[in-house]
Amino acid sequence: MLVISLALPSVAIAAPPTDQVEGPRAAADSESAPEPVGTLSQQGERRGVLELGIGVLLTGVGAGLIGFGTLQFIRAREHVEYCRDAAVVITELEPQGIDPCVFDPPPLGFASAGLSWGFSLPLLVGAGMLFARGGRIAGDARRYDQRELSLSPWWQRRGGGASLTLRF
Repeated sequence: MLVISLALPSVAIAAPPTDQVEGPRAAADSESAPEPVGTLSQQGERRGVLELGIGVLLTGVGAGLIGFGTLQFIRAREHVEYCRDAAVVITELEPQGIDPCVFDPPPLGFASAGLSWGFSLPLLVGAGMLFARGGRIAGDARRYDQRELSLSPWWQRRGGGASLTLRF
């Protein structure tokens, strides 16, 4: 208790860091400022194809895992019904082989289905995030390509000038 009472005053007296932006409104204004056109697409060089392609692959794998999990769930339910109906008794005198209800218990099929569904969720969420990013990059590249006129100054050791670019 004595340690806590000694530690509290020093924490309460500590001044806030000086490099922070004051007020929540100033922080919100700096975060919501739009980026200049062409920044996200690197002046029209990137079109978002990589993000969209990986998003399609992740969507396919996620959908495949959902289908596989559904198939495993159906098979596990059928296996439960089989094990309820068929009461196979293995005697020592007449070996019948391996009992599928003992060596392949039905809960393993349900675990397989659950794991498949569980791994498909992060893949689909990641695919959605990649689709959103790819769409933003493609939109930025389209906006950059729609610019009609740009003037870029340049200079070297012996002179300078300006480059005029027309896009139509």
